[in-house]
Amino acid sequence: MEVVVYCLTFLVLVYYMLISNVPLLAKLFIGVTAFIIFGLRYLHKTVGWLFYPEFGSKNPFAMDSRIPRKPYEMDHRKRDAIIKQSFTVGKVQGESFDAVVVGSGIGGMTVAAILSKVGKKVLVLEQHDQAGGCCHTFVDKNYEFDVGIHYIGEMDHGRYNRVLVDQLTDGQLEWAPLMNPYDRVTIGQGDDMKEYPIYHDMQRFTKELKLLFPAEEHSAIDKYVQLVRRIF
Repeated sequence: MEVVVYCLTFLVLVYYMLISNVPLLAKLFIGVTAFIIFGLRYLHKTVGWLFYPEFGSKNPFAMDSRIPRKPYEMDHRKRDAIIKQSFTVGKVQGESFDAVVVGSGIGGMTVAAILSKVGKKVLVLEQHDQAGGCCHTFVDKNYEFDVGIHYIGEMDHGRYNRVLVDQLTDGQLEWAPLMNPYDRVTIGQGDDMKEYPIYHDMQRFTKELKLLFPAEEHSAIDKYVQLVRRIF
């Protein structure tokens, strides 16, 4: 509704400038000023909380939303009742939504959760038979399998990823540390195969990597590690 008001007001201003005898320079000044005011107002309402938390729109992370973890739901029928809700027009007939998110993967669910936290009514649509994207699972012969997620890093307490996910899920996700090294890169086959372990700690990773390469390559390894640190 507010967007409609903005558009109508802008059209009235344009009409006034076209039919009035105001000098061209004054018309341009009025038009540019109105455009800037409307643009700033829109940005203020949508993303203002990013830059001025005390002003602008509601901050979805203004308060810590973590709560004690609830018991795991092991009954697949109860879980399917939530994540396998097939869509029909009748379910949303007469409903109005502030946003429609297409796709229930990590990105779609993240956006939907943030919008919900600021009071928006959100509809999430998914073409698969269950929500989750590459985070969903399937059960075969009483074993549950992940379909896409291998491991996720930066999930120690206090790290940015951990804080973000904790707030998006109300603290309902638990994280288990991986073994160290948590991965191994292998190149070649048979007697020519070489293996490069990847460790959690960057210092140890650098140290172990240098043991596998001649001394003249160590400076290149240091430059690589510096670049990784700068990016992440």
